[in-house]
Amino acid sequence: MTPLGVWLTITIVIAVGLLLGVALSWFDPPRWATPGRLAVILLFIAIADMGVTYLQQTAPVVASAEDQDPAAAAAAAGLVPVGKIDPAQTARTILSITTDTRRSYLVESNLDGAAGSILGPGPQGGQFALAGGNELVVAAVPDGKSGASRLAITSLSGTPLRPLTSPAADTSDAEPVVTADGEVYFQQTTYARSGPIGTLSQVMEVPISGKSRPVRVRTSIPLFSGPISVNPAGTLLAGTCDPRNGAGANQACVLALPSGRIRYMTSLAPSAPVLDVVISPDGKYLAYEDPAANPYGSSQIYVADLATGAVVMVSRLPGYNWPSSWITGSDVPCLLFTNSQTSGDEIYLSCLSAHPSTARIAAGYDPEWLGTTLPAAQLVPKTIDWRALWDRSRPVILLIGTFMLDLLVGLYGGWFPRPAWATWPRLASLIALLGVLEVGGALVVPGIFGQPAGGLTTVAQLDPGQAGGLLVAMDSTTETDQLFGVRLNGTNVQPLPFYTRGSAFIPLNNTASEYVISYGGASDGDIRLVGATGNEIRDLSDPPAGKSDSAPALAMGPRQVFFVRSTFVLSRQIGVVTIDPVVMRVSLTGGPARRVPLTPAPAEGPISVNSAGTELAAACPDGHGYPVQACVYDLSDGRLRYIASTSDRVTDFALSPDGHYLAYSNGIVLYTHDFETGQTVIVSSLPGVNEQPDWLHGGSSPCLLFVNEQTAGETIYLACLTPRLAWAPVTQGEYPMWLGS
Repeated sequence: MTPLGVWLTITIVIAVGLLLGVALSWFDPPRWATPGRLAVILLFIAIADMGVTYLQQTAPVVASAEDQDPAAAAAAAGLVPVGKIDPAQTARTILSITTDTRRSYLVESNLDGAAGSILGPGPQGGQFALAGGNELVVAAVPDGKSGASRLAITSLSGTPLRPLTSPAADTSDAEPVVTADGEVYFQQTTYARSGPIGTLSQVMEVPISGKSRPVRVRTSIPLFSGPISVNPAGTLLAGTCDPRNGAGANQACVLALPSGRIRYMTSLAPSAPVLDVVISPDGKYLAYEDPAANPYGSSQIYVADLATGAVVMVSRLPGYNWPSSWITGSDVPCLLFTNSQTSGDEIYLSCLSAHPSTARIAAGYDPEWLGTTLPAAQLVPKTIDWRALWDRSRPVILLIGTFMLDLLVGLYGGWFPRPAWATWPRLASLIALLGVLEVGGALVVPGIFGQPAGGLTTVAQLDPGQAGGLLVAMDSTTETDQLFGVRLNGTNVQPLPFYTRGSAFIPLNNTASEYVISYGGASDGDIRLVGATGNEIRDLSDPPAGKSDSAPALAMGPRQVFFVRSTFVLSRQIGVVTIDPVVMRVSLTGGPARRVPLTPAPAEGPISVNSAGTELAAACPDGHGYPVQACVYDLSDGRLRYIASTSDRVTDFALSPDGHYLAYSNGIVLYTHDFETGQTVIVSSLPGVNEQPDWLHGGSSPCLLFVNEQTAGETIYLACLTPRLAWAPVTQGEYPMWLGS
């Protein structure tokens, strides 16, 4: 809510409370309305208000299909309730991960979504496997060695219990799965920093007791890095592998244990690699994710009958779908899977009966079948975030308290006698009119009484002084990577002779005659200054052996280029992997590149600098195990100045030229943060993806370009933050860069 909206709301609440109190004082109260009873009633109202807020804070983060809003219900057309699919299992529970605006949680919930309980924080690396009903095997636990992460055992509430593996440096243990006998199978990845190409991944086995060292699992063909699955008996292992002829896309493979011989392999189109695989507990079925063309979404789940070879599609939902866990104890095979769309992640159940059916279970992802029972009344998490509870309830409590106080003042003050016109019908009409004025104000002046949602307008209305300015963007209607120039008002579209060829680019002047680009791939990248046609002017970086440079950012004040230098490692299975990123800087005129010391160290990804080169934004972990965030560093000492806080990984960000604002996107929503006021606002939540921010300079108000991507294509928008948030479409395209007037 804006400051104007806050004051208008407070004024209306005070006025209505006083007016109603005075009006009530004009009439004789009923006999039961003694001061004591009225005080008790007000106390009950306050308690009820806090109680409702508390329930909102602590209610389970699961919901039944009936709780969906109309849009979600329409999207879920054709789904049936869980009870109609497998009524005997509805009181049984699953584990899953869900997120709010700040962090992820591990949640236990009934299969029908009727009850749930927050057990603790979500596993740090996201990957987990259930071990014995009250313990988890989690991955991505730092081991203390350079580039190493291990498996560890934790309680369901996230309490570390003991390490399970201790890999060597530059080795990561991930993707754990557990058999009924307590054997843990996992993928071990070893990175080669230099020298010949090394083996990236191999399947290992270790007892959950940790009493013996991990041993390599014999396989007749190597399994690719990624999720694996094992049946409870430990006789079958599933993963992704090369096709039999060695050419084409990844296939789903089932190997017999301990021999490692192939039991089953899919034969899918070479353009659609298999991604996730899960084998059923009885070893009869294999579920896998395949992005092959289909009429429903980006990828679907298929189930293969290993005995007959028959394959059936089970998801049929828009977005991405991946299998997670089979249910045990059902009369028919039932599978839990995750559906991911722009609106969020949802968990579904699908059963392979004579009439295959699908039901929505809960919000969340990566469900695991637990199978225990959960009392229907258990709604309260084991810990309460009292600060979050107060932050959520404070505005409502204060407004209701203010209203009640003003009501009492007016009621007992008896400031003036009742005028002849003040009959009950007229007073009721006056109060209704005040309500209409408040609602009307919210409609007429968007964003005053709620979160600014932006208003669609024209570029000329947003910033008439900049409407004739120029920007460069990439043509998204073809696959040529050609740039074009266009005025901010969408006129005078002109193709440019420069083709980006997939590399990052930054125009140096308003004539687009020179560009800073990142050239090459992940294993041979460098930074170059090129001309209007892509002709090389000079090399700006010369990475040493084993290093690669990428992600340039330009500070026009000192005329310096900042970029990311990473160490690359080679893998036979997935190619090049980059690790250990550091930020470097070099002058536009050339010379040696120097490292920029930053604490904490940034993560892999793009960077952004202000015009003066005094502040830098980069991706970094937020220090609490949450997803990678946008962090702003003060380059005078290399220390952290600000860190964004979102529940999702930040994908794009841009510092404004004057350093007063940070724009960042989680891939769905575009935000801006004002460093002077400390306020963060949503710039765009248009349907689809909102990303690729780039600030204008030289205007009368803070404005930025961004891209909204939908299935119909990519559209470049201009958004201005003052005097009120509004945005306007500019043209089709992507990766906009502001040139100026």
